[in-house]
Amino acid sequence: MVQQPRSSRVLIYSATCGYRYDSIPTAILALQANGTSIGVEFDATEDKSLFTDAGLAGYDAVLFLSTTGEVLDDAGKAALQNYLNLGGNSIGVHSSSDCLVSTAFYGHKIGALRS
Repeated sequence: MVQQPRSSRVLIYSATCGYRYDSIPTAILALQANGTSIGVEFDATEDKSLFTDAGLAGYDAVLFLSTTGEVLDDAGKAALQNYLNLGGNSIGVHSSSDCLVSTAFYGHKIGALRS
């Protein structure tokens, strides 16, 4: 019996505290509709309470989709930093560089800040 490889699991986070793009729902639907063809299972949320060590542990990556403003509280930022420090992956789409602008580790991760 041939074992199928495990699909990657990606959390789409699309919360906004600033400008909100009308394209967010369409982008989420497109990612979810095409996930199977690329071996990715997409979960979508705007619930910052999922940003805990346990909440992020089941994901291979976190995709920030058109996020704007300070979309995480201090506890969420700490959990995200821990997730990334432990080898978690992040993906930024469109305005993801316009969120968490006061958070140095995030800015370094997405290339908005240089050392």
